[in-house]
Amino acid sequence: MSSKQIRDVVFIAHRYLGLVVGILAAAIALTGSLLIIHHWTSPLFEQKVIIIPEGEPLTINAIASKVQSAFPQLTLESLQIPKEITEPITVWWVAAGDKYSSASINPYTGVFLNQPKPDNAYTTFLWNIHINLLGGEKGAYVAGVVGLLTTILCITGIILWPGWRRLVNGFKIKWNAKAKRLNFDLHKVVGIIAAVFLSMAMFTGFIWNYGTWTTPAIYAATFSPQPPEEREIVSKAIPGKTSIQLTESLIQKANAALPEGKITSVYFPTEPKGTFRVEKELPNEVWTSAYIDRYSGQIIKADSLPGQKSIGDRVMDSFVPVHFGTFAGLPSRIMYVFVGVSHTILLITGFIMWRDRKGRKSERSPIIASLSSKN
Repeated sequence: MSSKQIRDVVFIAHRYLGLVVGILAAAIALTGSLLIIHHWTSPLFEQKVIIIPEGEPLTINAIASKVQSAFPQLTLESLQIPKEITEPITVWWVAAGDKYSSASINPYTGVFLNQPKPDNAYTTFLWNIHINLLGGEKGAYVAGVVGLLTTILCITGIILWPGWRRLVNGFKIKWNAKAKRLNFDLHKVVGIIAAVFLSMAMFTGFIWNYGTWTTPAIYAATFSPQPPEEREIVSKAIPGKTSIQLTESLIQKANAALPEGKITSVYFPTEPKGTFRVEKELPNEVWTSAYIDRYSGQIIKADSLPGQKSIGDRVMDSFVPVHFGTFAGLPSRIMYVFVGVSHTILLITGFIMWRDRKGRKSERSPIIASLSSKN
């Protein structure tokens, strides 16, 4: 097969993959950008509470006790511990179904700064589109397939990029050209800038949505032992014994199991087999967790430190900064906003190119038919 034939096959694959997954992929990518923007802008519209430190902050278990006493009818889900001493602790409860509600509490006095409020409906809506296209578990599988096909779409677009013949042509936009040429230039330039990052984000999304199959494959390919999945880490009921409360000694056990980092979150069991989970943040946005049995108080599992992790663990950990664009701090996050919007631009410009090409074929068809009849 000649290089021209290969290029023709790649072109056909690129065109029809774009037509098949374009709208769904654009929805996933655009909601990703909107979530980043909302994360940045939401503090501007919220009244920021400044906490005045009053001696030593209350212990985590003391805060948990005050929360549960104040709202016994609600199921405590987690405490989010702030990085700054002037910020409040955020309390999350599980509401009806999969919904959540939250409130802020003074870490020094244990006084609530506001009443529980429901989770932001706007972000919940965006997340559901981004993760499962509003289709629940089945929708998550569809979104995973879209992620994989979009990755292939990006690869074929990179192959077709005209800059491989002459670099300057690949990045040149003729702003004063006719509409068709300008549309093509926008497609090729936006595409080559976004393709690598878009493919990384989409492919990691596919890996996560099909984790039941992809995770074991990654650990097998890297010859690494696969740790138990979070849903497999469960508390074992002890006959005649009820669930224990979070105590300072349990926090100290978690600290001993995770000697590095600062506690940023504590998750509470919300079902009979649930566990306490103490989460710490390490440099470069790496998180480790220790899981505690809610009946025996023993450590069930503690994550390995970064230097002790297997190759498989490191590969899986690398997906987080790659997918969310945190690998280079603020610059990469800004880049990911563009990447998310870029797919909508590529969808529109690609559709215009397809429509124009289809129109040209329709115009030529009577001539071709006439010549064929004469022959």
